[in-house]
Amino acid sequence: MTNQPSRKAKIEPVHLEEARALKKLFAERSTLSQQAFGAEHGIGTQGMVWQYLNAGSPLNLGAAAKFARALGVEIRDFSPRLAEEAAAVTRADSAPSHGLDLETHPDTIAVRKVIFRISAGIAGFSVEHVDNGEGTPLFFSRAWAEKRRLKPENLYATRVSGSSMEPGLRDSDIVIVNTADTKRQRDAVFAVNHEGEFTVKRLRYEMRKWWLVSDNPDQRRYPPMECGDATYILGRVVLTQSESL
Repeated sequence: MTNQPSRKAKIEPVHLEEARALKKLFAERSTLSQQAFGAEHGIGTQGMVWQYLNAGSPLNLGAAAKFARALGVEIRDFSPRLAEEAAAVTRADSAPSHGLDLETHPDTIAVRKVIFRISAGIAGFSVEHVDNGEGTPLFFSRAWAEKRRLKPENLYATRVSGSSMEPGLRDSDIVIVNTADTKRQRDAVFAVNHEGEFTVKRLRYEMRKWWLVSDNPDQRRYPPMECGDATYILGRVVLTQSESL
């Protein structure tokens, strides 16, 4: 994906207002030149940054997300229009009011909800797509994935079972698993095949051994489990979604 501005796009009054607000935030918050800012934050050349700041081209959602992240502000602080679009883009349970096709929208990725199918003693896995009325994909900003170097084809959404990872993860919360990242890392949370059982645990390295550790403070009920020969990392948890308040 590229944020190349379209020079033929018609500039509307709303685009002028957005550019003025964004330019003010840029002057207040950025210590970089337009050229350095564009290069560091993936927006493009100095000319592209200038176009967005001066309404030479209207802002799109991908560029707005990068500006907001780099300046430490919300998209709504300079573009309520795009903030509404961003909310629609990331909404998983209902279609956006203005009719965006989230499956094909260039600024979104779809992550399917699945059940991991694993076996004891086997490192690989298969997935079963959820089709019981809860199978609607989760949609995320493509900019979010690109910033973290995540490839959509490696991402799966699945539900947590049990209370071993409370209070951070509760029963039925959803985790996004990056199956391309299986390298063991201290204190990171992973989806794991432990002796044929699917579980989500935090990895610890103590006493020259790797352990699967629960976040639940009741360690007597949820004691650490050693990562033995029958423990296989399925992928790192990169995002969680909770329905609990």
